[in-house]
Amino acid sequence: MERSSRAATTATLRIGSCLVGAMACLPAQDIAEGAHDLVNLRAAFASEVNGSPRVVIAIVENAAPVVLYSGRDTDGGAVEPHTYMSLGALVRLMVADAAHAKFRGDLRVGSGVTIGTDKLTVRELIRGTSKLPDYWDWDGGGAAIGAEDLLACAEFAAGAGFIYPTSTLGMAEFLLLEPSLSQGPMDWPSFLRTSLAPHVTGLDPVLASDLDADASVGSSIAKDARPAALQLMVTIKHLATWWQWRVHRSDLLWDGPRMGHRETNRVGGTNRIVPFWRFDSSFPTVHAAVFPEHSSGILYLATKPGGWRSIDRAFEDDLFGTGDELWSEVAIGIGNAMLIQPLTRWKGKEWATDTDAPSPLTIAIEDATVRGVHMEFADRSWRSAYVYARNKGMIAEVAVPGEPESEGMLYLWPKPSEQDPKRLEVVFVENKKDRGRIPHHFDLELVKKQ
Repeated sequence: MERSSRAATTATLRIGSCLVGAMACLPAQDIAEGAHDLVNLRAAFASEVNGSPRVVIAIVENAAPVVLYSGRDTDGGAVEPHTYMSLGALVRLMVADAAHAKFRGDLRVGSGVTIGTDKLTVRELIRGTSKLPDYWDWDGGGAAIGAEDLLACAEFAAGAGFIYPTSTLGMAEFLLLEPSLSQGPMDWPSFLRTSLAPHVTGLDPVLASDLDADASVGSSIAKDARPAALQLMVTIKHLATWWQWRVHRSDLLWDGPRMGHRETNRVGGTNRIVPFWRFDSSFPTVHAAVFPEHSSGILYLATKPGGWRSIDRAFEDDLFGTGDELWSEVAIGIGNAMLIQPLTRWKGKEWATDTDAPSPLTIAIEDATVRGVHMEFADRSWRSAYVYARNKGMIAEVAVPGEPESEGMLYLWPKPSEQDPKRLEVVFVENKKDRGRIPHHFDLELVKKQ
């Protein structure tokens, strides 16, 4: 198909047929009359065309995928079925599917990764673990983080009893998975191509760094991304083929810290309560939802943040109908609050890395308050916003004053004891917002005391 030179407009593509092979689809439950026409979804998509690239792939029962796309690619051409898309967090789902196929559904095989006393299976790494910090870096600058760096952060957390926050963009586990998935140097496109070929016809992923003149969206951002799996790109057409296959596979609807979750809730403008699976992430924006009892699902991928809620609601209205009841979103927050503790015992002390360390770090406790932690790192001064006691150590939220894009989480563990902290073992997870999260591991020596 030749690239169109006309202005980008909303388009619809229907491809293939139900690609479930010998696998039986789940028995479809009742859906609304006219659901296959997706009138509400099409209207919602058309009403929000803003010039930025967007793709929506909708599956209703065994019908062919309905694919809506708009915007322009990197070279200014209209987004079309052959356009390569940067996947962002969707990489996690596609790699998980390929691993599931490679090991014939039995992912209990050992990964060769040990954290503390736990020998992790391939399945545990794919699901994600709070024993590993978030790691992804769209900028790709500076020294690359290796498997040994991530394992050092993991061993630190295991020994100190810390738990790292997890997000769906975190890719630390996939860096550690590479030896389990490949005999030699990891070739992500070949791994996906060979593992998923029996299920996803024609799938031909590429790395952003290898794209030449092909039409693409997001390649300029993804070409330097780390870990390398984040560079994976596929065409819209092949993305639709993969999503159609996946929607009909209930055994691929993962529950995990980084792999989405199952829930049961009210759908559309009705009072119907149905089970579904969902997966959300950002940069690029990803929203995926599957309704297994109805053999249906929606996938949204866009370069701009947000935008998926109206698409999701419209799809639910098409699938389940609308009612006269008022509909509202309810956000429920559940978490373990950690008590803020004074820093009296550590006040006046300062720790630092060796002077010849490649990434020098200095930490000083200047005041016994939640804002009393001062850190020098990467030629900038960081201050704490909050400090939490955790076991015998501390966790601090830090930021560079006046730089909203520079913040992170600081994990501190005293040695030999809380009362006599001559040394600090530290993990600093640098949060570059949507651009990345980079974990750093340090051993600091006491250089000053009050």
